[in-house]
Amino acid sequence: MKISLNTFVRCNENYRLTKVLRCLPRRYMPFAVRQFTLILRLWGLMLFVLTTANCQWSPDRENREYGIGIATTKSPYTVPLFFNAEPSASSSKVAYYHNDTLAFSRTRDTVRSFDQMVEIAYDEIGFPILQYTPDSQWVKVTLDCHNIKNPPVGWLQRNNRDLIVRSWTEVLGKADEFFFIKAEWRSFYSKPSVKALIRPKLYQRKSVASYNMYRRQIKGRWMQVDLETPTSFCRSEAEVLQDFGVLPKKRTVWIQFLDGRLRPKIFYPTRGC
Repeated sequence: MKISLNTFVRCNENYRLTKVLRCLPRRYMPFAVRQFTLILRLWGLMLFVLTTANCQWSPDRENREYGIGIATTKSPYTVPLFFNAEPSASSSKVAYYHNDTLAFSRTRDTVRSFDQMVEIAYDEIGFPILQYTPDSQWVKVTLDCHNIKNPPVGWLQRNNRDLIVRSWTEVLGKADEFFFIKAEWRSFYSKPSVKALIRPKLYQRKSVASYNMYRRQIKGRWMQVDLETPTSFCRSEAEVLQDFGVLPKKRTVWIQFLDGRLRPKIFYPTRGC
C-alpha cells in the first residue's frame, strides 16, 4: 500500500519535519555545494520547510558505518520509502525517503544528524544495514552512517517490492576496481590465508600510495585482485612514467575485503575519474 506524504504527516501530528541534507561521496569529484528551499503547504493547515543540499565528502568517511549490506529503492523518484520505529507495520514512522531527500519526523527534544547516506553507484543512494530480524522479513538501517555510537535508525519491511536489499559481497562483486577505505587495512596475501602475508611495494607520491585493485574472484571474505602500482587509473602511461619513473605494473594477490563483522574494508569510485 502506498502512503502519501500527507498521510505520513497526518498520522504523526506530534512530530515535525526537519531540515534535510543529501550527502554524496565525491572522492573523484570537485566539492560543490548547492542549496535550495521549498516551502510546502500540507492540508491547507501547516507549513513545512524542506532544505536539500549537496555537501562535501566528510573527512571522517574512513570511520563511517557501512553496515553489513545496503538497502536501496527501485523508484527513488516515484515511490516514497518509509522507515518504521520498530519491525512492525503498525509502529510509527520515523522518516521517509523520496526524490533523493530524507526527511525525519521528530519530537522537540530530539537531535538529529543529517549526514546519513552512502552512494553505491552514480546517483544511487543506499542505507547501511545494521541487522535483520530472525525471520529476515525486516532490516534495520542507520539513518546517519557517521554517527557510530547512537545513530537514528529505522526498520524497512522486505516485502516492499520497491526495496532492494544487498549484502556487501553482492555489491562489491559487481564492481571492478577498488581501494582500501583505511590505509592501515592495506594487507596483501599470496593466498587466502592470514599466514600468507606479503608486502608488495606500493609506489607513493607526496606520501600517498598510488595503487588500484581489480577484482578477479571472491571466496568468502577473501577477494583475489590484480594489484596495480603505480596506478594508471584515470591517467595515461606517459603521465605515470613521468611521475614515478616506471610504468604501471600488476601482480595478482589476495585481500580480505570484509572484516570480521562483515563490514567492507574496500570501496570503489562511484563517479568515474
